[in-house]
Amino acid sequence: MNSLLAKIVQANSEDYVATIVHVEGSSYRKEGAMMLFQSNGNRHGILSVGCLEEDISTRIESEQLEDAEVLPFDMRAEDDLGWGMNSGCNGIIYVLIERCCKQVRKGYEQILSELKLGKEVTLFKRITAGKAPLKHILHSGDRLILNNWQGEIPSFVTAYNSEPPLKNGRFINVELNETLYVQTFRPLKRLVIFGAGDDVIPLVQLVAKLDFYILVVDWREALLTDTRFSEANEKMLIKKDDLFANLDVQDDDFVIIMTHQFQQDQLILKGLLKKQLGYIGVLGSKNRTARLLEGASVPGFVYSPIGEMIKAEGPDEIAISIVAQLIKFKNTELKKVTFYQ
Repeated sequence: MNSLLAKIVQANSEDYVATIVHVEGSSYRKEGAMMLFQSNGNRHGILSVGCLEEDISTRIESEQLEDAEVLPFDMRAEDDLGWGMNSGCNGIIYVLIERCCKQVRKGYEQILSELKLGKEVTLFKRITAGKAPLKHILHSGDRLILNNWQGEIPSFVTAYNSEPPLKNGRFINVELNETLYVQTFRPLKRLVIFGAGDDVIPLVQLVAKLDFYILVVDWREALLTDTRFSEANEKMLIKKDDLFANLDVQDDDFVIIMTHQFQQDQLILKGLLKKQLGYIGVLGSKNRTARLLEGASVPGFVYSPIGEMIKAEGPDEIAISIVAQLIKFKNTELKKVTFYQ
């Protein structure tokens, strides 16, 4: 998401950003999915498997769009000419299309800036009579960071951080002929990988396509090279005899241990268990992990052997199984601890 937001910030007034703001029924992607359509023909992001994109692109090129407009797409038709044919959709999808004017770009620039600081941002956008005036509020923590609203600000906006009454990515009725779209942007989850062996390379390559900030740490400098881990956001050389001297693992980090050295894995795991982490993945069998803990019970948030049980063999397949587990855990936890979808 961050890379897409960065491209929107750098867009020009001839480009358009499209956001799914409401879904009735099923769809390939849900509320909050975004896509950038550039005047040079380039596209970034995805809304569907192609059907929505082609129609939106055609309307943009033929200048049939307002500066801001909500388009409904009925994907429920069963015949070959229907929108939803082979698309995995069977509902009505409402897409907000906005020209990337200075005001729109400024809003997403503010969102991106807050995300880089590790802060969560909620966007409130008022949509009136099918059109979408460029009036919105950005709420971060206990403050409003951008306010283009007209009229009195609803009380639930300022109270949203402490008692979120609305669901992310939904049309909410405010008054007759007026709705509110709410979307929450969250900072990237950090994935800390202990180990920089050859089997970590395909893992980093796969995770780089997801919404994670990737940190690879190791004490072997020869392995921590840009050539091997060009997709990692950060690489850190740590001390073998003092692994956490310069590394601050946060409670909301995802952590994977795969150094292939028993004593080092043992030190790492024991150090991590002092934290309140939600996910620790350990490469190796259950018996090996039990030995790492010297007979102590393995906590429920320690996943060993790491990855989904798909009978994976070799670095590439194991990387796929690990990524599948990361996705499953991340999405499950988000739904469990928030009101958002």
